[in-house]
Amino acid sequence: MIRLQETLTSPRSPSECFRYAADFRQLTGWDPTAVRATKTTPGPVGLGTVFEIAVRFGPRVLPMRYEVTGWRPPHQVVLRGEGETVIATDTIRFSPRPARDGGGTDLVYTADLELKGGGAWLDRVVRPIAVINGRRAINGLRRQLAAEPPVVTRSWSRDLADRLLLPGAAKFTRQGFAHARLPAITTDASDRTIVVTGATSGIGLSAATTLARLGARVVLVGRDGAKLQALRDTLIADAGHDRIAVQIADLALQSEVRALAARLIASEPRIDALINNAGALYGERALTAEGRERSVAINLLAPYTLTRALLPRLTASGTATQPARVVNVSSGGQYLQALDVDDLDYAKAPYDGTKAYAQAKRALVALSRQWNDDWQARHVRVDAMHPGWVDTPGVETSLPGFHRTMRRFLRTPEQGADSIVWLALADAAVPGGQFWLDRQPHVTDVIPGTVVHRNTLKMLAERLDSVSETGIA
Repeated sequence: MIRLQETLTSPRSPSECFRYAADFRQLTGWDPTAVRATKTTPGPVGLGTVFEIAVRFGPRVLPMRYEVTGWRPPHQVVLRGEGETVIATDTIRFSPRPARDGGGTDLVYTADLELKGGGAWLDRVVRPIAVINGRRAINGLRRQLAAEPPVVTRSWSRDLADRLLLPGAAKFTRQGFAHARLPAITTDASDRTIVVTGATSGIGLSAATTLARLGARVVLVGRDGAKLQALRDTLIADAGHDRIAVQIADLALQSEVRALAARLIASEPRIDALINNAGALYGERALTAEGRERSVAINLLAPYTLTRALLPRLTASGTATQPARVVNVSSGGQYLQALDVDDLDYAKAPYDGTKAYAQAKRALVALSRQWNDDWQARHVRVDAMHPGWVDTPGVETSLPGFHRTMRRFLRTPEQGADSIVWLALADAAVPGGQFWLDRQPHVTDVIPGTVVHRNTLKMLAERLDSVSETGIA
């Protein structure tokens, strides 16, 4: 038998460390040999939970089945794994550190490996490889459970990279996300209610999944009732709680957006965060059933109306230390597009789907700054964020050439959703009114002529007010 034992210290609480490390779905985030990790049993992680893991060993990828055989939260978890060539028993112990030593958690990770066949000579061959892989995994776990770094402010070097375009765009890739080396989000969100639009696929699905796993009540918004119900069932089994609600609405229609807002006010005693994620890029210009150009309807009018209609509930839910949050999901395309308030719906200029999408996102980013300035006294923070270049069904469908060319550089939906989740759960230490990528604020204007000035923003709000018919308290 090969025994590996490593220790680490985390500034996070034992319950946070336990919640993260005991959930082997997180394995791909800290063990470099883990290729895939899924939970195959329904309900919360606990005694008897089974994980299917794919582990890289040399040139091979080996399947492993892990089962939780010991469960004493937040003190100890034991997982027994078995694969074609090895039986593993992983024991993780968590001990609180005294306050005089700075608090946090001491973690002791013991892995016992029993090779199937081969005898002592195989032990001698495998042991040094196992030791190296074990240390790499513990180092990964140490990074994930490190303290959340201080909230950064804008820097001249980051601003310069953004303005040079190509260096800034390199950060949009999966390699850019890896370079950011972001620690895990382990916040207990069991006291939060978070509304997620566009929740049935891509980034929205990943954000909703992560938030549900962290314990939040998640309200899923989409237009396909069957998909929403199927997702609700999946999330209940995945997260282990039933605090998942669905709301059906076609956000391209203002009448349905207003009806959705009324239902949310009636059904949700509190709304701690609103994630405006729903959006679409259309190749051809077309009008909705209400006579509005569909790109501006879904990408701009919908979040404008929904956010303003839910402001009273957001205000009632926010506090000085834990403000309510609005997260507007934008796009790097907004960097390249100026805002033409007189032709938001491309009734005059030749229609270009990419430009129409980027213009709507440019407007939403500008509104985010203004809303944050206006609503800070209400304890409501508003931000826009850029998820990077993400491999989603929407990107594959609407930008097939870009998807084919850039596929190996595209982020996973989970990577794209990271900053969404982080912002939705952020406390008052995280300022509002910013444009975030990988938990860092970035410039919003890099090309002359694209800055949205105050008078332009006023005209935009007046134009949207006339269409949305949504008042504000």
